[in-house]
Amino acid sequence: MYRILMALPLICSSAAFAEGPDLGDACTMAWDAPATGVVRGYKMRCSPDAGGIDPLVFELADVTTTTCSEMGLPSGQWHCRVRAFNNLEESVSSNEVPFVLPPLGAPSNLTVGP
Repeated sequence: MYRILMALPLICSSAAFAEGPDLGDACTMAWDAPATGVVRGYKMRCSPDAGGIDPLVFELADVTTTTCSEMGLPSGQWHCRVRAFNNLEESVSSNEVPFVLPPLGAPSNLTVGP
């Protein structure tokens, strides 16, 4: 199992990892809660492009971990960041983390018998 670690506040990610690791079948995201303020939940924002507009936004409860399968994140290249929110406001984004979720593997060894 691999973990994608995120931390609040914003920390720049390294350009050397622009494509991100291939996470295989396991993808767990974890982050640290903000040091101040009352948090109602988190919004995970994911885009196929670095720094891109977030076509996928997942609203999460007041938890600091989730999995790609719980969010229904499809295979492909992703750049995700998380924001805390409460009833009044939303925080700035965490660092952006790039990673790859591979497509579903094909079945093999199909046979036909008499």
